Amino acid sequence: MTARPTIRRYWREAALVTVILLPWLALLPLGFLWLWQNSAAIWWFLGAALLGVAALALRLSIAKTTKDEAEAMAERASPASPEWGLREKEAWRLVEQIGRETEPLSLTEAEPIKRVVERTVDAVAEHFHPGASHARLRISLPEGLLLAERLSRDLRRAVLAQVPGARDMRLSDAAWAKKIYDRYGTTAKRILSRGDRARRLVRFIGNPKGALLSEATTLLLGQVYGFLSRRVRAELTSLLIRETGRAAIDLYSGRLRLADNEIQTAARAENGAAEEDLAGPVRILLAGQVNAGKSALLNAMAEQVQRTVGVTPTRDGPAELTLKLAGRPEVVLIDTLGIGSEPAALRTLADQTTRADLILWVVSATQPARAPDVQALKEMRNAHETDPDRRMPPILVVVTHIDELTPALEWAPPYDLVQADRPKAGRIRDAIEHVGDVLGIDHDRIVPVCVRNVDTAYNLDLLWNLVAANLDEARFAKLDRLRQNAQGFSAALFLSQMAAGGRWLANSGWRGGS
Repeated sequence: MTARPTIRRYWREAALVTVILLPWLALLPLGFLWLWQNSAAIWWFLGAALLGVAALALRLSIAKTTKDEAEAMAERASPASPEWGLREKEAWRLVEQIGRETEPLSLTEAEPIKRVVERTVDAVAEHFHPGASHARLRISLPEGLLLAERLSRDLRRAVLAQVPGARDMRLSDAAWAKKIYDRYGTTAKRILSRGDRARRLVRFIGNPKGALLSEATTLLLGQVYGFLSRRVRAELTSLLIRETGRAAIDLYSGRLRLADNEIQTAARAENGAAEEDLAGPVRILLAGQVNAGKSALLNAMAEQVQRTVGVTPTRDGPAELTLKLAGRPEVVLIDTLGIGSEPAALRTLADQTTRADLILWVVSATQPARAPDVQALKEMRNAHETDPDRRMPPILVVVTHIDELTPALEWAPPYDLVQADRPKAGRIRDAIEHVGDVLGIDHDRIVPVCVRNVDTAYNLDLLWNLVAANLDEARFAKLDRLRQNAQGFSAALFLSQMAAGGRWLANSGWRGGS
């Protein structure tokens, strides 16, 4: 059975609101009549003139700050995504520039809104595909469908949260309202317009002074409404541009290349098992010079011996170890050959870096030569700068062998590095500051440890806390990496799609012939 239209369904409620408000609305014309009959209208006009001057000052002040305040509100409501990398952030600056240059839009005119949306989308598309003809079309069909799916989901959430009676309204109600409007809307507006003009004329004939006062009031209220609505329109315009730009950045940067379930599939293929979170555990790369203490650090973090440790470089090669320890974040540790062990070590490090989400750069406090570390880090940073589509993994530094700093015979942890009230504490702090300055790493991203013995390792809790503090940034890097890797051509996937398409065509043909 077809539900009754919303207007018919709630006519009693609408009548109740009208009956309650009518007496209060009637006070307006009665008040003007009282002023006129008591010769107090002139004083009302003088007071209104003074308030008008004050309103003009306020209007100028508001007009001066409306744009900035609207942008500030939009920034709070729609900030840049923390998932974005360098190239996405550059595109976001273009979107913000469009927002600053665009005047508040009229919400009743579709064409200006369409032009602003198209300008925003084109700016983002051309940023990611410079020089390409029809940059707006440089997307795949699955990406476009995934964008439509996400926008529809967001729109549904907004409608349920902000539209009264959304669950009860039916499309049949909207169709009925449109049918009524199409049939009677133009005629009704014409009748109402002519009726309003007749009413104003009759009022002017019967009471010219009162009619002039009413017309002036109506004009003033209209101006005030138009001016105050500018603030709302400015905020909505900024939000429209920013949300359009956000969707365009996600689309043209390739962030819609994979749906959530596809990201999980890619993570399972990489980690070899199903994961509870979206992208699985982050991959932590241990890098540094020969004998810096990488294998000893891996053993200490794993809380048991996993790798050989000695004065000669290990030949075990890169190894991956998944850690699932109580009270620790689940991670995959990747131990690599030390820099300087053989010419292929740098190539191996570069290859492993492309599959890393967080990097623990291990340096020995007693190693005076920092040039290999500086050069390797420089090449790593340059590689990411030349590929702005790939997010740079966060880099943390672990300073090992701090127990060997002078005085060598003193080792009585813990050490207070802020007060540095003991000579050893002062040497450790100096080592941290020196390493940070040479490698270009913030001092608060450096942890001194002693991992000579797994059972008596020092400062591992502080290291794990620092890793946990950077897990979000590492997960963003991992999501970027999985999406970027999915953009390459896969012959296996292509053949699988061809086989599925062939089966569908065969089944369709079989049904058509039966």
